[in-house]
Amino acid sequence: MFIGLEQLDRCQQLETQQAAATADMPAPTLWVRFEGFGRGEVPLDLGFSFLPLPPPLPTGGVQILQTLCEFASDVAPERVPALRDMVGRINIHRPLGAFGVLERPGVVYLKPNCLVDLDRPAVDAARYVDQQAGVLLHVLSLFGDALRDVAAGTSTPVQALAQTTMAALFAA
Repeated sequence: MFIGLEQLDRCQQLETQQAAATADMPAPTLWVRFEGFGRGEVPLDLGFSFLPLPPPLPTGGVQILQTLCEFASDVAPERVPALRDMVGRINIHRPLGAFGVLERPGVVYLKPNCLVDLDRPAVDAARYVDQQAGVLLHVLSLFGDALRDVAAGTSTPVQALAQTTMAALFAA
């Protein structure tokens, strides 16, 4: 599956790198770099991992596609409560996936999961994964800069959300 996805990403001139499974990441991960994302044109890495469904579920070729994007790190501990509140306010409007905050090591992330049938032709599965990445990038374009501002301490959650294109959802 990674081969089809890597070929699709290379056609779009995206940098990719495969990482072996580790204790922290229980499955091999394909990392795809998107350059020039958001205010400040920061690079953004999306990690794609295929996780088998737990037994005794009859799965065929169906696996969980876990996508992970860490887009703010080294968040000061005193900013974590405000970020958690902000993430909760955003997540209630998200149909799939969720933003999250890890107190240690101070990371803000977005992690959606979906099911992929790997028995389908590789090109179909790769296109589906590519579409999922597009949705993820769209969500990050809506809220990524606002979350980064709060993580950096340059804005409060109320101020940051008021600056998003989705501000009407968060008006008091």
